[in-house]
Amino acid sequence: MIAVNLLKKSPLFQSLDQHELERLSSVMKTENYRHGDVIFDQGQKGGKLYLIKSGRVEVTLPLSRYDSREEKVAVVREGEYFGELSFFDGREHSARVTALEDLQLFVLTREDYHTIISSDLEQGAEIQRKIILTVVNMLRTMNKRYSYRPFIE
Repeated sequence: MIAVNLLKKSPLFQSLDQHELERLSSVMKTENYRHGDVIFDQGQKGGKLYLIKSGRVEVTLPLSRYDSREEKVAVVREGEYFGELSFFDGREHSARVTALEDLQLFVLTREDYHTIISSDLEQGAEIQRKIILTVVNMLRTMNKRYSYRPFIE
């Protein structure tokens, strides 16, 4: 039930109804990490969506291809998610994610997600439609926010 409540609060899944949330949460697994553990690294094969039950993670990117130092780009907290890009497109992770403290995660794999949405095609299509609309709205919001900034070379 905790996973359902976290999914319900997550912007990515808030448009899903109770039954759809329960279906997704039924295949989610739990993973635990310790402070300092790397959950995944940039360039690693992805395929999991992580929802934070407790703790925080830091998302970092290298300063450049030639500089191994990293820049912090985000801190993700309890109730928030990460790993969504490689979860949806199946490509490698675009950043490193490290546990800032002991961490409990709910994890949804691409395989389990596809099993859920293909087991009932009508409901699966509806889940996909709702998530796609949510992502499109997020992109529109980002475009609006950044389209007013002057171009910097």
